[in-house]
Order: sequence, then C-alpha cells, then structure tokens
Amino acid sequence: WVLSLFGTAVGAGILFLPINVGLGGFWPLIIMACAAFPMTYLAHRGLARFVLSSKHDDSDFTDVVQEHFGAGAGRLISLLYFLSIFPILLIYGVGLTNTVNDFIVHQLGFAQ
Repeated sequence: WVLSLFGTAVGAGILFLPINVGLGGFWPLIIMACAAFPMTYLAHRGLARFVLSSKHDDSDFTDVVQEHFGAGAGRLISLLYFLSIFPILLIYGVGLTNTVNDFIVHQLGFAQ
C-alpha cells in the first residue's frame, strides 16, 4: 500500500502536473491544489491509520482487512481495493508511454 500511495504522488506530480499547468495556467492549478490537498491528505491518512491499526506489526492491507471484517469480507474488500488501484496503473502506463514518445519525437528530434 505504501508503494501505491507513493505511485499516485509521483505519477501525478511528475507525469500529469506539468501537462495540466501548460494547458490550464498557473492560477487554476493553485485553486485545484488547494481543493485537492485536503481530500488527498485525509484519504491517505485514513488508509495509513487503518493499516497501522492491526494487532501485528508486520500486517499488510489484506491482513488488516481480514482481521477487522473476517475472511470473506476481507477478500471482497481486498478485491475492490485492487480493482480501484489497477485502472490507475494502466492510465499511468499509457500516459508515461505517450509522454516519453512525445519527448523523444519533439524534443530530441528522432523519427516516430
């Protein structure tokens, strides 16, 4: 779960943020950052507190869900968590590929 949270920060900050600044301008970016920060901070803090609420020090997300909700509900919630994270991974993969391709073609001057 730590890597997924780090991945959202890195993906948004390095890949998509410069593109949006160029398209929308500086002030809309500042307004959206002020609106998005509390939502992002509270969601990540809640997830971190949930994972740290386990009785065992070496528990991961799946272990904590099963500890709190039982085995059946734990599997369902873990599946739903995976299904919510996996599309983000696909979007970052496509976005990174397109960004690198545009950089190589337009900035470095290589043929497409």
